[in-house]
Amino acid sequence: GSTFREKVAAVRQVWGTILLFVIVLGGIYTGIFTPTEAAGIGALGALGLGATAGRMNRSSFFQALLDSVDTTAMVFTILIGAIVFKNLIALLQFPSMIETWMLALSLPPMGMLLLILLIYILLGAILDTMAMILLTLPVFFPIISGLGFDAVWFGILMVVVIELALISPPMGINVFVIKGMAPNVSLGTIYIGVLPFVVAQILLLVLVLIFPDLALWLPRTAS
Repeated sequence: GSTFREKVAAVRQVWGTILLFVIVLGGIYTGIFTPTEAAGIGALGALGLGATAGRMNRSSFFQALLDSVDTTAMVFTILIGAIVFKNLIALLQFPSMIETWMLALSLPPMGMLLLILLIYILLGAILDTMAMILLTLPVFFPIISGLGFDAVWFGILMVVVIELALISPPMGINVFVIKGMAPNVSLGTIYIGVLPFVVAQILLLVLVLIFPDLALWLPRTAS
């Protein structure tokens, strides 16, 4: 194994990365900046670390910019498609049709909640996070409130299940984002790679469903 001195030397080589990690996460959790601002700070910090370490020249810098533009264009193409689809189904009054259909089922409260979570998983194949929230919240929230479920708890469940939906085979939209970033990797390999995260997310969803206090103790403490 490595000696203590070798470990200290290794830490010295990555101190900048550790510091950047602390600044980004620390800034988010202390409320100094938003996650979006943290992403910009992290990117700028990584650029500075690469420049000061002598591992970035003009050619690699411009190649990184081109890769960023390519990835951004791919992501925005997906988002634009999701927004167009969102406007289409809103125009067709699809959300109100779903609400009428769900209320007509006369399911018990937990059955209705599980049905809503299943709908989110299916929507993850065609919609991004923001589109899912904007489209479904006006439909599902009154139903959830009428059934007597805690609004904060449902919000947390919704975030967890949307995260699951975006990576669930066979059509999780984030899987195709990853494919665009790594075109040389097959979709089968990507699906195998995300399976542990799918399992972990399912376990998290089950735990929050069975033990609501896991999600609610912190908001209750803050209030």
